[in-house]
Amino acid sequence: MLRIISILFCLLWASSSACSSDEDCNLNGVCLSAGCVCDAGWTGSSCGLLDVLPLEVGASGMNEVPSSSSWGGSVVFSEEDHLFHMFFSEILEHCPMADWQTNSACFHAVGSSAVGPFVNKTMVIGAWCHNAIIRQTQDAHGVLYMLWHIGDGTQAGNVRNCTQGEDSAKHLRATLEGGYSNYLSYSRSVWGPWTAWNQTLLPGGCSSCWDMSVVNMAPFPLSNGTVLLGYRGTDSKHTEKLGVAIAANWSGPYRSLSPNAPIINASGEDPYLWVDRRGNFHILFHAFATMGGHAFSRALAGSWTLSDTVPYNCTISWSNGTTITYAERERPELLLDAVTGSPLVLYTAVLFETRNKTWGSSFTSAQGIKTRR
Repeated sequence: MLRIISILFCLLWASSSACSSDEDCNLNGVCLSAGCVCDAGWTGSSCGLLDVLPLEVGASGMNEVPSSSSWGGSVVFSEEDHLFHMFFSEILEHCPMADWQTNSACFHAVGSSAVGPFVNKTMVIGAWCHNAIIRQTQDAHGVLYMLWHIGDGTQAGNVRNCTQGEDSAKHLRATLEGGYSNYLSYSRSVWGPWTAWNQTLLPGGCSSCWDMSVVNMAPFPLSNGTVLLGYRGTDSKHTEKLGVAIAANWSGPYRSLSPNAPIINASGEDPYLWVDRRGNFHILFHAFATMGGHAFSRALAGSWTLSDTVPYNCTISWSNGTTITYAERERPELLLDAVTGSPLVLYTAVLFETRNKTWGSSFTSAQGIKTRR
């Protein structure tokens, strides 16, 4: 009997010591005496794993069986037509992802479900336009849609024709001479037309700063019109890290809250920033070593904590029972429940394979997330 009591005591002690604060639960749950109790959408002993469902065959985003390569996907639900609207990048002329720096354009497609299939694809901004992100906000005039992207669609002459075997190097040089520039287009309708907001969104830092140049901006509008912003900063050695910024409204100006140092001491890009139902701040991002990365904080300005749990990786299970490990999985985006703020869908850019370090075909995955609890 004494042995049984000792075993039970050890089990209870181990369970109660599994966490000491909500930070031990990645701020994706609460720490109780029995350990972490995870919010809907998260699982694992420290609530650090996205509780994803198998990817649905035939309804998995965009270009599941690619005739062209899509990259990333950002989705809003519109009350205009009660449809889900995905904005994404696609590589023109049936070129592989290796030609993204010359052939990328920004597209729009619609679906009756948040995971797709997304249909009626139309080009919104031609080459060169990349990393399209859509958000809905409010201002004094009502609903406004923000389309964030890099490139302004004025480089059509640099598009490579893959069917004719044109040299991609000369096009790449032409595109990169001016570097990457951030753009914001806006509309009162999710269908457009889109108007360019020709203002500097967030200037880079000094030549010796960690964020000498900024790109891959990820806005999160609040109900009062304030817009929070995650971004990737790059220094003179092209080290990529993450920062945060804020503006009183969608049109800016945006002010960095991390001008002196990145929010975490880890390399990464492609941030997706959001605020949970308890008011905590989170960022999903492309971590170069693990693909998925997650950082969290109780305040936007920090301090931020890098989770030691990888929220997702390159291995995806499908509804037909197959499991595939892909070459790359980047550009994470979430669709959040409008009422609870819980994650409903994980959107990512998925690369099928690399050959001789050259990127091949890719697609945009839309992976449902369990909504139990």
